[in-house]
Amino acid sequence: LGSISFHYASDLETREEYIEALAIYEKCFSEIQDELILREAAIGHAKCVLNIGDINRGIMLVKEIDDYSLYESAGEILYALKQSNDAADMFLLGNLVDKAAEIFIQSKNLEKISEISSLNMSSKTLRSMAELLEEQLLVENASRLYYRACDYSNAVRLNLRLSREDIAFKIAYECKTGSSLTLVAE
Repeated sequence: LGSISFHYASDLETREEYIEALAIYEKCFSEIQDELILREAAIGHAKCVLNIGDINRGIMLVKEIDDYSLYESAGEILYALKQSNDAADMFLLGNLVDKAAEIFIQSKNLEKISEISSLNMSSKTLRSMAELLEEQLLVENASRLYYRACDYSNAVRLNLRLSREDIAFKIAYECKTGSSLTLVAE
């Protein structure tokens, strides 16, 4: 009986009938003995709680379950609900740094960008963060991020702007790109 209830609740969730699905998921907790199905029911339950807008309770449930794919789903739900900071936090818990960084870049949250700038992420994200930092006149930090993004010509350009010719020359020499070497030569 519990398994049937779980599948019915899951079907309701898929059809975005979250309140009904939530009630069935809650019923499942007393009916299901199988740990795997119980965990899946808890995941569905947490997502439904978020989807009906009970943000704090939903976040608490997601953290209790501690499942990477749930962190991603929760982040997407929260982002759709215009809860950007909470969404980014969920993405970080799920080790989805690029998704969290995108949110911080969109909201120009320089504090959070600074906090996560040392984490592993794609070159594209690093470059976007560097562009924002440069726009905000945080040139030294931008230079480091351009370097990590393998955007050496911008790293050289900013180091020259900071009158750090030695670092600019070292970067240009290491990467040996034409544009970097041209910048240093000028």
